[in-house]
Amino acid sequence: MTSSAQRTILVTAAFAVGAGLLWWVTSALPPGADTSRAALAQTASRVPDDQSNQKLRAEPGSAAPRSAATVPGATADAPPPGVTPAQWAAVVAEHATQPDGPAELARLRAYLGWSDAVARWRAAPGDPALAQTVYDGLPARLAQREVSVPEARVLAAALLQTLEADAQRQQQALQAFERMLPGPSAADPRQQAYLRAQAAEVAAWRAAPAASRDPAVLQARLDQLRVQHFAHHGATSASPDTPPEEASR
Repeated sequence: MTSSAQRTILVTAAFAVGAGLLWWVTSALPPGADTSRAALAQTASRVPDDQSNQKLRAEPGSAAPRSAATVPGATADAPPPGVTPAQWAAVVAEHATQPDGPAELARLRAYLGWSDAVARWRAAPGDPALAQTVYDGLPARLAQREVSVPEARVLAAALLQTLEADAQRQQQALQAFERMLPGPSAADPRQQAYLRAQAAEVAAWRAAPAASRDPAVLQARLDQLRVQHFAHHGATSASPDTPPEEASR
């Protein structure tokens, strides 16, 4: 079972990733863009299966997560970015007696390091080095079901605006990224309900007078929706697409 400390850490990291996506969506979507329920639901039900995981891991950009030793200033015992020593100690203790404990801790460290890079890129979206770090980490995070396909699409499109100045090459890179994505699977009712509620919130926000549109208020409401639809159903990963049986990994 996943500890409360690990759940808290993962939900916090999920919000960091979600905040970065919201920042880009609310600033980049043109007026009249399709934010309908049908448009969002159309891309909502994709989750990686075993075959897709192998495909993602085989991509050139899906390099193995860096160990703590390769991160400047980090040690094997140091907590990942954004995690207190006490929180990390609780997670380490939780996995100490589990056969897959070391692998799970490595996965958590890699994901939290990547979500920290997302937060730093959000603060400096024009930084090509940060954009490349986040982009290179997307395949591995998708393979681990820590990021949903809709989130990955939005994030990749935003990152490529920094990484590719040429519009044609940018479109080609985005098409290549699309080909790498997992195929469709059965829709998760929780995911569908979440997307309907999310679409309604975003549509209402965009319909309001510009002077009253506060992105922070919208972000807070979307965070509440994510918790309402997933946090109380045992989901612990960053991705709403994560099936219940995968949440306790």
